[in-house]
Amino acid sequence: MRVRGGSETFLAWSSDPLPQGASVLVIDFRGFRQVDVIEWTDPLNASSGGADGAG
Repeated sequence: MRVRGGSETFLAWSSDPLPQGASVLVIDFRGFRQVDVIEWTDPLNASSGGADGAG
């Protein structure tokens, strides 16, 4: 996970299976480096094909 210009590692929990490398939104915090997430598509980048500009 990219945080404050660097990267940190978290154990992410999701109620639905997510593909490796999926963009996620943190929706809850379980404690030290554990978070609940959902799949996320940035609506501001939707028209450009995503964050990498592909598509």
